[in-house]
Amino acid sequence: MLQMRFSKIVFMVLFITLFSIKVFAATEISGDVSDNTTGPWVPSKSPYVLTDSIKVLAGQTLTIQPGVEVRVNKGLIIQVSGSLIARGVDGKNITFTSNEDQVPGWWVGISVSDKGYLALEFCRISYAGDGLGAAVHCANESTADVTNCSIANVNGSGVLIRDNSKAWIMDTVFKGLYFPVFIRNDGATLEALAGNMYEVRNYGILFNFFSGKERN
Repeated sequence: MLQMRFSKIVFMVLFITLFSIKVFAATEISGDVSDNTTGPWVPSKSPYVLTDSIKVLAGQTLTIQPGVEVRVNKGLIIQVSGSLIARGVDGKNITFTSNEDQVPGWWVGISVSDKGYLALEFCRISYAGDGLGAAVHCANESTADVTNCSIANVNGSGVLIRDNSKAWIMDTVFKGLYFPVFIRNDGATLEALAGNMYEVRNYGILFNFFSGKERN
């Protein structure tokens, strides 16, 4: 009888230990990332925790699957010179957020440049804006497609477009930031702006030396 009870206790301890490891295990990530090097980011390895800044190099693609959570340590950035495809689905959002303190500007944000491409769909981005002044920064002839997303609690604007870059921003919620979209310099183009919701300090789009087109 005692041996049976002891066996049950041992089994329960092992079960709880293994369950805890499965639930709380995280994938630490840093440096150059892509489908070819780190593989696509999948829910079974989530959350992905950035221990240093990461970069998707030109000619490379990183795919993030629905349901993945990305946690970023203080002062780090996601840089994209290739393609970052983060397309969640309704009910399975992709999350980009702080790994520690939940304060605006805890991490830098997502910066796409050098003719890179960024696709965000059903994504939640929060607590970014350190240094870039926006959660999503699109520069140097790059393209950003932001659809059905939530961008919140940012130290700066939601999306910043500059330097002959272009963006489509549709059906996205902006809250707890300065301007939803900041467009500046050198032919930046807002190709589409429709269906968005704003709970921000300044309603509207901030234009600075803007030459492009906007569709409401």
